[in-house]
Amino acid sequence: MTRCTQILLVIILLSSSVLIAQNEIKGVVMDAEFDEPLMSVTIQVDSSNKGTSTSFDGTYSLSLPTGKTMLTFSYIGLESQVVTIDVQQGGQTLDTIYM
Repeated sequence: MTRCTQILLVIILLSSSVLIAQNEIKGVVMDAEFDEPLMSVTIQVDSSNKGTSTSFDGTYSLSLPTGKTMLTFSYIGLESQVVTIDVQQGGQTLDTIYM
């Protein structure tokens, strides 16, 4: 492989990784009745097997591609909530979710 071909290959690989870059989404889930953080809420990205759950302080983070995405928040004994977001380049912090 010539030097020029190697450089071209590296440029293509680097530019493709930028195009599929993930953006970190952060947020907090709270109990609507007691205004306290909810631990172990499941956050599922619709139409995928990607998801996460909240930590002890109700916080979560999730890496998602840019564009519209639906997130489903579920907790045992509470009604699930579906939120549609438009993921921005570089990530974002979502409004607090009350369940």
